[in-house]
Amino acid sequence: MLGGVFVKGIIIGFCFSVIVGPIGILCIRRSLAEGFLMGLAVGVGAAIADTIFSAIAAFGLTSISGFLLNHMLAFALLGGSYLIYLGITIFKKVPPLIEEKFEKTGFAKVAVTTFFLTMVNPMSILVFIAFMANFGFVTDSINYFLASLLVGGFFVGAAVWWLLLSGVATLFRSRLSTTMMRRVNQISGFVIASFGAAMGIKQLLKTFFN
Repeated sequence: MLGGVFVKGIIIGFCFSVIVGPIGILCIRRSLAEGFLMGLAVGVGAAIADTIFSAIAAFGLTSISGFLLNHMLAFALLGGSYLIYLGITIFKKVPPLIEEKFEKTGFAKVAVTTFFLTMVNPMSILVFIAFMANFGFVTDSINYFLASLLVGGFFVGAAVWWLLLSGVATLFRSRLSTTMMRRVNQISGFVIASFGAAMGIKQLLKTFFN
């Protein structure tokens, strides 16, 4: 049973992370432009943040989740604004020559930035609860040991996905010309900015017209 809970946690973490979003686009773009480690740094930051959200949901920390959900508009506007800024910056970014692609960006800096970007999206809690319900983990009582196994498995599953995504993206890195990398910047920048705009608009409509 204990092993089964951990395995289910891995499955939930992997499936949760597979959901395509701006962080996935960032991971792919970093991997293509700067290599495997920088793409993985994005994944590490996202995995840690999502694991915190999964712990909030799994341990039933209603006061924390309540605060996050009660301030959804502020979080959505903050996160959306940053995504728009990030998207525009990437869209306008002129790619370096192939032999100069490694930028001097620290692993920790990229991971921390992605962590905070992910943390401003508390909707992750609701998505995680939906996964838990699907796997039969939503009950009236909390087993803290099982919850710990579930959260631990979640982190492992999320880490596996980000390793795979950054690894696969890096395989195509050597095949990119400067022109192709510019197109990657433009497409990823547009998609990321669009996610940011949609996040803010959706929450504004939900707040004032729901």
